Amino acid sequence: MPQEYPKMVFHPDGRQARVSNPAEEAEYIAAGWTVAQVTSASGVSRIPATIVSTTLVTAKPKLRTLKFVNDSPHILRILYGDGATAAHYTWVLDPGERWEMPSTVEQGTTKPEYAGLITGIWESAVGYCQVTLTEFP
Repeated sequence: MPQEYPKMVFHPDGRQARVSNPAEEAEYIAAGWTVAQVTSASGVSRIPATIVSTTLVTAKPKLRTLKFVNDSPHILRILYGDGATAAHYTWVLDPGERWEMPSTVEQGTTKPEYAGLITGIWESAVGYCQVTLTEFP
């Protein structure tokens, strides 16, 4: 299933950009940038590792569940909010570790503990984070 535009692209040094068409995307790829790939309609994203804070998940008011897999040989620090750093984070994922955001059930509905912006930072720009989310209709 092709991903619609806009898409996010990531540079190994941590810079991010939004592309709005295939030609623009091709220019970034030729310059060494990586495209965040949405691999299915279920909301699976593959975010490249960076050594500066990067967005893992934008604010999702309809968020239902959220899972992370650190597919990097380096530690990933995740922050509920903007600006994850080695000293400022909410969760730490070791290499290969999987983590699901805690949630509660209110009136028969699963609700995550947080639905705002989530950022992350790795010890080295090697690997990816697999992010799987589901949202309410």
